[in-house]
Amino acid sequence: MTETPELSLHPRLRRLGNAQHRRLRLLGLLLFLTMAGTVLYAMAIAMTSREAANLLLLALMGLVMLPIAGLCGGLLWWLDRSLERDLQQANALLHECAPVTMTLAPLRAAGRRGALVTLRPLAGAATGSAVSQALLNPTLRWSTPPVQEVQVDLYCRALAAEGELVALPASGDPWLGKVVDPVAYQQRQQRLQRLALGLLILVLVLAVLASRF
Repeated sequence: MTETPELSLHPRLRRLGNAQHRRLRLLGLLLFLTMAGTVLYAMAIAMTSREAANLLLLALMGLVMLPIAGLCGGLLWWLDRSLERDLQQANALLHECAPVTMTLAPLRAAGRRGALVTLRPLAGAATGSAVSQALLNPTLRWSTPPVQEVQVDLYCRALAAEGELVALPASGDPWLGKVVDPVAYQQRQQRLQRLALGLLILVLVLAVLASRF
């Protein structure tokens, strides 16, 4: 059997990926320096005081820091792998799909889950596409979301809900995202808001009960 050759990464995706890899490395370095500084500070206190309680606290801190360091390392590795996987999926769209010129307009300010936008075909374009909504960068805010209406080349297999897409503006970083169903998206947002409110109320109740004991 012959192996399918891996597609070379699109130049604009490569630039975007390199920037994000640098940010992840800087984040890892920042976490390492923070934990190392904390341990060194605890060691300095324990060595100067020479009290058993401080030495015990230092040992306990070391035991706590080890799983935290492993968890942070695993999280950074997962983010790096997710970034690479999403870049490869976007690269496949750029190679396999024909671009469709559309107008992209933001619907609301970008939040933690991404930027909700509308995708509208150009006036007079014989694409048969209706106005759709998309969520840009739903997993990771890679590039600055659009703040005004802009014309893009859209790469997408189908403008259906959950369909992956890549939007290439005339300049700047590409936007990665997926098509969303407006009703389903709004319902999901409302459920998340209710869940967050319920958790907040639960935390407040537990805090009040704990303060009475």
